[in-house]
Amino acid sequence: MNRRFHFLLLAALGLPAFAALGANAAEPSATQPRGGRVGWARLITPSRNWDVHSDHDSTVAEFIRTQTNLNMDPTCYPADPAKLDQLCLYPLIFTNDLTPIRNQQQWANLGEYLKRGGFLYVDACANLAITGDFKVFYRRHVEIFSRLFPGSTVRPLPKSHEIYQIYFAINQELLYGRRYGGNSDPNELYGVYDGDRLIGIISFSTVLCGWPQKPQRIPEALKMIVNLYVYAMAR
Repeated sequence: MNRRFHFLLLAALGLPAFAALGANAAEPSATQPRGGRVGWARLITPSRNWDVHSDHDSTVAEFIRTQTNLNMDPTCYPADPAKLDQLCLYPLIFTNDLTPIRNQQQWANLGEYLKRGGFLYVDACANLAITGDFKVFYRRHVEIFSRLFPGSTVRPLPKSHEIYQIYFAINQELLYGRRYGGNSDPNELYGVYDGDRLIGIISFSTVLCGWPQKPQRIPEALKMIVNLYVYAMAR
Protein backbone atom coordinates (compact mmCIF):
# COMPACT_ATOMS: atom_id res chain seq x y z
CA MET A 1 0.00 0.00 0.00
CA ASN A 2 1.29 3.47 -0.89
CA ARG A 3 2.31 5.05 2.44
CA ARG A 4 0.81 8.45 1.62
CA PHE A 5 -2.51 6.84 0.61
CA HIS A 6 -2.36 4.72 3.75
CA PHE A 7 -1.84 7.87 5.84
CA LEU A 8 -4.80 9.62 4.22
CA LEU A 9 -7.08 6.64 4.78
CA LEU A 10 -6.22 6.43 8.45
CA ALA A 11 -6.65 10.16 8.85
CA ALA A 12 -10.10 9.91 7.24
CA LEU A 13 -10.99 7.23 9.78
CA GLY A 14 -10.09 9.62 12.58
CA LEU A 15 -7.10 7.50 13.64
CA PRO A 16 -3.90 9.11 14.89
CA ALA A 17 -1.59 9.93 12.00
CA PHE A 18 1.36 8.25 13.63
CA ALA A 19 -0.42 4.89 13.35
CA ALA A 20 0.34 4.97 9.63
CA LEU A 21 4.00 5.33 10.47
CA GLY A 22 4.04 2.22 12.65
CA ALA A 23 4.56 4.02 15.97
CA ASN A 24 2.94 2.91 19.22
CA ALA A 25 -0.62 4.16 19.54
CA ALA A 26 -1.49 6.69 22.21
CA GLU A 27 -4.76 6.93 24.07
CA PRO A 28 -7.40 8.67 21.94
CA SER A 29 -8.81 11.93 23.13
CA ALA A 30 -12.49 12.03 23.96
CA THR A 31 -12.70 15.32 22.08
CA GLN A 32 -11.31 13.98 18.83
CA PRO A 33 -13.90 13.50 16.09
CA ARG A 34 -15.20 10.06 15.22
CA GLY A 35 -16.32 8.90 11.81
CA GLY A 36 -19.47 6.98 10.87
CA ARG A 37 -20.65 4.17 13.11
CA VAL A 38 -18.92 0.85 12.49
CA GLY A 39 -19.51 -2.53 14.10
CA TRP A 40 -17.95 -5.78 15.24
CA ALA A 41 -19.68 -8.81 13.72
CA ARG A 42 -19.58 -12.58 14.14
CA LEU A 43 -20.69 -14.83 11.26
CA ILE A 44 -23.72 -17.07 11.84
CA THR A 45 -23.11 -20.65 10.71
CA PRO A 46 -25.04 -23.93 11.18
CA SER A 47 -22.52 -24.96 13.83
CA ARG A 48 -23.80 -24.97 17.40
CA ASN A 49 -20.44 -23.42 18.31
CA TRP A 50 -20.63 -20.40 15.99
CA ASP A 51 -21.12 -18.09 18.97
CA VAL A 52 -18.72 -19.77 21.41
CA HIS A 53 -16.97 -17.12 23.56
CA SER A 54 -19.40 -14.49 22.27
CA ASP A 55 -19.55 -13.22 25.83
CA HIS A 56 -16.15 -11.66 25.05
CA ASP A 57 -17.42 -9.76 22.01
CA SER A 58 -18.68 -6.75 23.92
CA THR A 59 -15.22 -6.47 25.49
CA VAL A 60 -13.71 -6.47 22.01
CA ALA A 61 -16.09 -3.77 20.77
CA GLU A 62 -15.51 -1.60 23.82
CA PHE A 63 -11.74 -1.93 23.54
CA ILE A 64 -11.82 -0.85 19.88
CA ARG A 65 -14.05 2.07 20.79
CA THR A 66 -11.96 3.30 23.70
CA GLN A 67 -8.50 2.67 22.26
CA THR A 68 -9.12 4.19 18.82
CA ASN A 69 -11.20 7.05 17.46
CA LEU A 70 -13.46 4.69 15.54
CA ASN A 71 -17.14 5.20 16.26
CA MET A 72 -17.49 1.53 17.23
CA ASP A 73 -20.95 0.26 18.11
CA PRO A 74 -20.71 -1.23 21.63
CA THR A 75 -22.94 -4.12 20.53
CA CYS A 76 -21.56 -7.11 18.66
CA TYR A 77 -23.89 -8.18 15.86
CA PRO A 78 -24.50 -11.59 14.27
CA ALA A 79 -23.87 -11.44 10.53
CA ASP A 80 -26.16 -13.65 8.46
CA PRO A 81 -24.42 -15.02 5.33
CA ALA A 82 -27.84 -15.30 3.68
CA LYS A 83 -28.07 -11.47 3.68
CA LEU A 84 -25.43 -9.81 1.52
CA ASP A 85 -26.48 -6.29 2.51
CA GLN A 86 -26.01 -7.22 6.15
CA LEU A 87 -22.53 -8.65 5.52
CA CYS A 88 -21.50 -5.47 3.74
CA LEU A 89 -22.20 -3.37 6.82
CA TYR A 90 -18.96 -4.61 8.37
CA PRO A 91 -15.37 -4.11 7.18
CA LEU A 92 -14.33 -7.22 9.12
CA ILE A 93 -16.35 -10.33 10.02
CA PHE A 94 -15.10 -12.90 12.50
CA THR A 95 -15.80 -16.64 12.52
CA ASN A 96 -14.23 -19.62 14.27
CA ASP A 97 -15.08 -21.97 11.37
CA LEU A 98 -16.45 -21.63 7.84
CA THR A 99 -16.76 -25.34 7.14
CA PRO A 100 -20.31 -25.87 8.52
CA ILE A 101 -21.80 -23.63 5.79
CA ARG A 102 -23.43 -25.69 3.04
CA ASN A 103 -25.80 -23.26 1.32
CA GLN A 104 -24.51 -22.22 -2.12
CA GLN A 105 -26.16 -18.79 -2.01
CA GLN A 106 -24.46 -18.09 1.30
CA TRP A 107 -21.11 -19.03 -0.25
CA ALA A 108 -21.86 -16.72 -3.16
CA ASN A 109 -22.70 -13.89 -0.75
CA LEU A 110 -19.46 -14.35 1.17
CA GLY A 111 -17.50 -14.31 -2.10
CA GLU A 112 -19.25 -11.12 -3.16
CA TYR A 113 -18.56 -9.61 0.27
CA LEU A 114 -14.85 -10.18 -0.30
CA LYS A 115 -15.05 -8.74 -3.82
CA ARG A 116 -16.62 -5.58 -2.40
CA GLY A 117 -13.71 -5.11 -0.03
CA GLY A 118 -14.80 -7.16 2.98
CA PHE A 119 -12.34 -9.01 5.18
CA LEU A 120 -12.85 -12.44 6.80
CA TYR A 121 -11.00 -13.33 9.98
CA VAL A 122 -11.10 -17.08 10.72
CA ASP A 123 -9.68 -17.79 14.18
CA ALA A 124 -9.47 -21.45 15.25
CA CYS A 125 -10.69 -22.27 18.74
CA ALA A 126 -8.17 -23.77 21.17
CA ASN A 127 -10.76 -26.39 22.13
CA LEU A 128 -10.13 -29.45 19.94
CA ALA A 129 -13.74 -30.52 20.41
CA ILE A 130 -14.63 -27.42 18.38
CA THR A 131 -11.74 -27.06 15.93
CA GLY A 132 -10.56 -30.64 15.58
CA ASP A 133 -7.23 -31.34 13.91
CA PHE A 134 -5.51 -28.05 13.10
CA LYS A 135 -3.98 -29.33 9.86
CA VAL A 136 -7.36 -30.55 8.62
CA PHE A 137 -8.91 -27.21 9.68
CA TYR A 138 -6.26 -25.35 7.69
CA ARG A 139 -6.61 -27.54 4.58
CA ARG A 140 -10.39 -27.22 4.53
CA HIS A 141 -10.24 -23.45 4.81
CA VAL A 142 -7.69 -23.17 2.01
CA GLU A 143 -10.15 -25.10 -0.14
CA ILE A 144 -13.02 -22.87 0.96
CA PHE A 145 -11.19 -19.66 0.08
CA SER A 146 -10.20 -21.09 -3.30
CA ARG A 147 -13.93 -21.50 -4.01
CA LEU A 148 -14.97 -18.18 -2.48
CA PHE A 149 -12.31 -16.26 -4.35
CA PRO A 150 -10.90 -18.24 -7.30
CA GLY A 151 -7.23 -17.53 -7.81
CA SER A 152 -6.63 -16.60 -4.19
CA THR A 153 -3.62 -18.05 -2.39
CA VAL A 154 -2.90 -18.76 1.27
CA ARG A 155 0.54 -18.35 2.78
CA PRO A 156 2.08 -17.58 6.17
CA LEU A 157 1.86 -13.94 7.11
CA PRO A 158 5.40 -12.57 7.50
CA LYS A 159 6.33 -11.60 11.05
CA SER A 160 7.26 -8.21 9.61
CA HIS A 161 3.81 -7.62 8.08
CA GLU A 162 2.35 -4.18 8.74
CA ILE A 163 -0.67 -5.74 10.45
CA TYR A 164 1.54 -6.23 13.51
CA GLN A 165 2.37 -2.51 13.60
CA ILE A 166 -0.50 -0.65 11.94
CA TYR A 167 -1.91 0.68 15.21
CA PHE A 168 -0.35 -1.14 18.17
CA ALA A 169 3.14 -2.65 18.10
CA ILE A 170 2.31 -6.30 18.82
CA ASN A 171 4.51 -8.51 20.98
CA GLN A 172 4.07 -11.70 18.98
CA GLU A 173 5.48 -13.93 21.71
CA LEU A 174 2.78 -12.76 24.10
CA LEU A 175 0.13 -13.00 21.40
CA TYR A 176 0.76 -16.57 20.34
CA GLY A 177 1.42 -18.13 23.73
CA ARG A 178 1.74 -21.90 23.77
CA ARG A 179 0.72 -24.46 21.16
CA TYR A 180 -2.64 -26.11 21.54
CA GLY A 181 -3.73 -29.72 21.28
CA GLY A 182 -0.49 -31.10 19.87
CA ASN A 183 -0.64 -28.65 16.99
CA SER A 184 2.66 -29.10 15.18
CA ASP A 185 2.46 -25.76 13.40
CA PRO A 186 3.53 -22.49 15.02
CA ASN A 187 0.57 -20.50 16.31
CA GLU A 188 0.68 -17.98 13.51
CA LEU A 189 -1.47 -16.15 11.02
CA TYR A 190 -1.94 -17.26 7.42
CA GLY A 191 -2.89 -14.60 4.92
CA VAL A 192 -5.47 -15.14 2.18
CA TYR A 193 -4.33 -13.12 -0.83
CA ASP A 194 -5.95 -11.94 -4.03
CA GLY A 195 -2.72 -11.13 -5.82
CA ASP A 196 -0.98 -8.82 -3.36
CA ARG A 197 -4.21 -7.81 -1.60
CA LEU A 198 -4.85 -9.42 1.77
CA ILE A 199 -8.56 -10.34 1.89
CA GLY A 200 -8.66 -12.61 4.92
CA ILE A 201 -6.73 -14.41 7.63
CA ILE A 202 -6.74 -17.97 8.90
CA SER A 203 -5.44 -17.92 12.45
CA PHE A 204 -4.09 -20.54 14.79
CA SER A 205 -3.23 -17.90 17.36
CA THR A 206 -6.67 -18.31 19.01
CA VAL A 207 -6.86 -14.56 19.56
CA LEU A 208 -10.50 -14.81 20.66
CA CYS A 209 -10.13 -18.03 22.63
CA GLY A 210 -8.54 -19.14 25.87
CA TRP A 211 -8.92 -15.86 27.73
CA PRO A 212 -10.24 -17.35 30.97
CA GLN A 213 -7.37 -19.84 31.04
CA LYS A 214 -4.68 -17.38 29.96
CA PRO A 215 -5.74 -13.92 31.16
CA GLN A 216 -2.22 -12.59 30.59
CA ARG A 217 -2.87 -12.95 26.85
CA ILE A 218 -5.90 -10.65 26.90
CA PRO A 219 -4.16 -7.26 26.45
CA GLU A 220 -2.08 -8.40 23.47
CA ALA A 221 -5.00 -10.27 21.91
CA LEU A 222 -7.21 -7.17 22.13
CA LYS A 223 -4.48 -5.03 20.60
CA MET A 224 -4.18 -7.52 17.75
CA ILE A 225 -7.92 -7.35 17.12
CA VAL A 226 -7.66 -3.57 16.89
CA ASN A 227 -4.86 -3.97 14.35
CA LEU A 228 -6.91 -6.44 12.32
CA TYR A 229 -9.90 -4.10 12.29
CA VAL A 230 -7.89 -1.02 11.40
CA TYR A 231 -6.11 -2.93 8.64
CA ALA A 232 -9.44 -4.18 7.24
CA MET A 233 -10.70 -0.59 7.07
CA ALA A 234 -7.54 1.02 5.77
CA ARG A 235 -6.28 -1.41 3.14
